[in-house]
Amino acid sequence: MADDIVRRLAGEQRRRFIASMLGAAESTPWWSKLAPAEQRAYRDRVMSCVGVYHDFMLDVIKVSNEDSVRNEHALTLLEAVHDSQRRLERQQAAVTSG
Repeated sequence: MADDIVRRLAGEQRRRFIASMLGAAESTPWWSKLAPAEQRAYRDRVMSCVGVYHDFMLDVIKVSNEDSVRNEHALTLLEAVHDSQRRLERQQAAVTSG
């Protein structure tokens, strides 16, 4: 569930980033000097680069979610070891005092 929220946030940030990049380029004096084909090529290049980065971020989100599952398993194992240690300590205390 948390990874879904992060994915949606990443998507929103991607849209804002593209809009600001293209908005900044289109408001410069050099933009109007480009031919329509050059403007399209620039837009396509920006979209492609941001898309590669966005795909990478989605992979990071996916991998971090997988790691958290492993961490939960490790925590469960640590809790089991801790519980076992406490039982041993109680048994040792009973033997020592008894």
